[in-house]
Amino acid sequence: MLEQLAQRERRHKAFDNAICDLRSKYPDFYIEYWSPTDVMSAINDGNIYVPSTIDEDDLCQQVIDLLYSRFDASVGTQWEAIEMAIYTVLNQLGVGAKV
Repeated sequence: MLEQLAQRERRHKAFDNAICDLRSKYPDFYIEYWSPTDVMSAINDGNIYVPSTIDEDDLCQQVIDLLYSRFDASVGTQWEAIEMAIYTVLNQLGVGAKV
């Protein structure tokens, strides 16, 4: 669990550095992203129950994939959309989370 968290943080930092490089290279473009760290924050801050049998990295990937498939640049992505995606994925995994 701790190694999984450390690995997630390393990947987040590497991605953040790459985004910073892109922002420097293309200052006239706006870049925003949501990461697995954000997904886990939404779970923890929203007191969303995730059984210990659910792999966090797999859950985060499925939530990010769902967010990507639903993305609408004219609306953007808000915390509520992340929470709804979490509930949707948990329901798909048979956890029975409330939407």
